[in-house]
Amino acid sequence: AGDVLAVDWETTGSGTRASCAEKDAFIRAVKRLRPAHRVILYVNRDFWLNRDTTSYAGDGLWIADYVTAGRPRIKAPWLFHQHTDRPIDTNVGAFPDRAALRAWASGTAAPPNRPTPPPAATYTVRSGDTLSGIAARYGTTVAKLATANHIANPDRIYAGQTLKIVK
Repeated sequence: AGDVLAVDWETTGSGTRASCAEKDAFIRAVKRLRPAHRVILYVNRDFWLNRDTTSYAGDGLWIADYVTAGRPRIKAPWLFHQHTDRPIDTNVGAFPDRAALRAWASGTAAPPNRPTPPPAATYTVRSGDTLSGIAARYGTTVAKLATANHIANPDRIYAGQTLKIVK
């Protein structure tokens, strides 16, 4: 009890992967078999945004997104962020210390507040960013960003573009 169990959902070496339904069923089965544990989904950004259709991650999400530590480019709540694999996999968590992680994992504490990026006057769009993702990250709306940056089509932003961040 008190350990976090992670289900790893990715493409295998032979090029196969579990379906969304299989992923969800497996997480639910592990939760039934290990009720004294938190069960989370470990997944990369592409799987979470482009392959997942259910958004089910059990008790939490461990996202692999190789950007600034603690600032993954996703809208979903997350508890762990793998931000690099060089020279080894490196993660940052939403927990201030091991005791807080253990309390959450044992079910005696709620998940901590997720880290939020500091306010910024501008943001430079990176490959893979979406306006909705940027809006979520900075606590604003797509409409406000589109208006402030004279963006006619919110689905059309490009890497290198500098956006004014407005709340």
